[in-house]
Amino acid sequence: MLAGEIHTTLHQLNDLSQKGKDLGRCFPICSATFRNLILFQVSKGDLSLMEVSEAEAAALKEQSALATTDALTRILEVLADAELRLRDAASKKILLEVTLLRAIEARSA
Repeated sequence: MLAGEIHTTLHQLNDLSQKGKDLGRCFPICSATFRNLILFQVSKGDLSLMEVSEAEAAALKEQSALATTDALTRILEVLADAELRLRDAASKKILLEVTLLRAIEARSA
């Protein structure tokens, strides 16, 4: 999502779906990741504000360079909105696909 690669993002989602993963769990995981990215950026890398492993900290450092705090905030808002609609969604996969597209668009807005 951060790279703005819609095609790759949708393929990764499809792979998760084909492997039988619970797509509803993607929302809280993505939201937590983007929350951590925002905290990492605004705190200038202060890891005490989040519970992450060394590998996750390294990923945060690398990923935080791919988007501004405003872009990350817009993405997180899209994810939070979709998470609220998840319970009533007829298809988790469709909701997640549309959400990912909206999140990528929000990144560039």
